[in-house]
Amino acid sequence: MNLNFMPLLHAYNHASIDFHFNSSARDFCVHEVPLYEFSNTGEHAVIQVRKSGLSTLEMLQIFSQILGVRIAELGYAGLKDKNALTTQFISLPKKYAPLLEKNTSNFQEKNLKILSLNYHHNKIKLGHLKGNRFFMRFKKMTPLNAQKTEQVLEQIAQFGMPNYFGPQRFGKFNDNHQEGLKILQNQTKFAHQKLNAFLISSYQSYLFNALLSKRLEI
Repeated sequence: MNLNFMPLLHAYNHASIDFHFNSSARDFCVHEVPLYEFSNTGEHAVIQVRKSGLSTLEMLQIFSQILGVRIAELGYAGLKDKNALTTQFISLPKKYAPLLEKNTSNFQEKNLKILSLNYHHNKIKLGHLKGNRFFMRFKKMTPLNAQKTEQVLEQIAQFGMPNYFGPQRFGKFNDNHQEGLKILQNQTKFAHQKLNAFLISSYQSYLFNALLSKRLEI
């Protein structure tokens, strides 16, 4: 099967708009919006975490190392960008909650800060989010290009836009989706189940992007 990346179609045919964007904690912020309110009771602690310079999987590994919790016991709703300042919710068994405050400095050394602690009756799973709020700082933009950007944003607000999965889903060498297909075909498998699940989701993302691009041809 040919898994090379094909050019993706876009919904709007406007001319390119020049600006400078730096994917960094200062200029790119992502805030996760949970799917439901947490009940403040239950067997799962739910913490809101702010991170920078870390992928979600790297963050989970740090929690596992500091608290002694198995990665399989940690729950999260979605992956967040590494090169950004992001907040998201993760769940862990309630018995580990007392260790959170004791390890505040250890988390801070890893660019992690716990913003809130709650409880809930179920583990957070993939997809348990309403969406994400974004802040993006565009620099070196002329007044004319700023006006063009406003016009495009108005079109998007009215008609929407194709929400492709970005390159971070496919890894540094753009081959995560290929590894995911190998796992599905029982050609390979990794020790960490979350890594296997992530690679399979990368393959799903590749198929989603290809199908969405085809839909725009209709």
